[in-house]
Amino acid sequence: MFTYPFLGWRNLHWRTVAGRKHGAPGPGGRRGAGWLGQVVENLLWAISGSGWLAIGLLCLVAQAADDPAKSFDYFQNSWNVVGLKDYQYGARITPENAILLANGGKVEFWFGRQQEPLSRKQTKRCLEGWLPVMIFSAQEGPVRYDFCYWAAPLPTIQDWQKAFFWPTEGENFLVWAMVTAVNQGASLAEAKLRVRIERPKTGVQTEESFAWSLPAGAAQTAVVRVPFFYEAKMEPWFSKDRAAQEEANCWLRRTVEFWKGLLCGPEVARIETPCRKANETLLAAHVCQMLASDTVGSTAAKAFTMSFTSGTAPIRSWSWKKPGFGTPRPKRLSFI
Repeated sequence: MFTYPFLGWRNLHWRTVAGRKHGAPGPGGRRGAGWLGQVVENLLWAISGSGWLAIGLLCLVAQAADDPAKSFDYFQNSWNVVGLKDYQYGARITPENAILLANGGKVEFWFGRQQEPLSRKQTKRCLEGWLPVMIFSAQEGPVRYDFCYWAAPLPTIQDWQKAFFWPTEGENFLVWAMVTAVNQGASLAEAKLRVRIERPKTGVQTEESFAWSLPAGAAQTAVVRVPFFYEAKMEPWFSKDRAAQEEANCWLRRTVEFWKGLLCGPEVARIETPCRKANETLLAAHVCQMLASDTVGSTAAKAFTMSFTSGTAPIRSWSWKKPGFGTPRPKRLSFI
């Protein structure tokens, strides 16, 4: 906006240089405009300023009309990822909302009385528009199924707080899925959910089903957790009791608090615009930069980072250090 050839600070400066005669060359050797040229320039300057002001006002109107609970999906071909900071791998979420595990493993869900598989119909979103917590909903009749995926350290880790920052005790982690069935109707409704976990390399397949009779307005929750890498001593865990929900909510809260503290803490610079979605996009790009920093292959996290941040090494390193995230570790620098 403020660089040549647009009418910006240079043209404005040429018109206000003290002692310069009308029509004399301005800074850089360019001749100033005559009286007609100055009229045109002033008119274009006003139009340019009005245009940017109008764009700003439209952005504010859209911001006011936008619903923060309905954050948009960043990808038309909706791949995404959940994982932990600086771990070598993340669990990719397919466009059909299946969770991909290590060595070809997969977690798939079916919902409703007709046992319909999840598909592209259910648009996944990041919690609060940027957190690495995927949320989406599926509907069958009066029953709505709210899904939530995220990653957290293994429960066997001695110091789970350090494990959020770095793979202190190995590269494995837990993938959590919490599904809440809500009866939005005025009468009793049946709700069903089925989950299947496949490990083709080990030949292990686990399946679990949940069924509820929900009064009007009632809700029930099922919790699934599975390690990213297969471990014989750590079987997939399915539960619908209250203790399991409390544990899942505890790890979800820890996950959210970690990422908010990392990117929105008091020691980190905040870059904000009047557009909420632009702010969320920058934060989401930073998250994926942290998730993808050690990977070499093509991943959803890397694709996101390359799309919304510069792909050049110096600028990406600068974008990491400038807000106050610290100096990239050697493992991260090898990727950047």
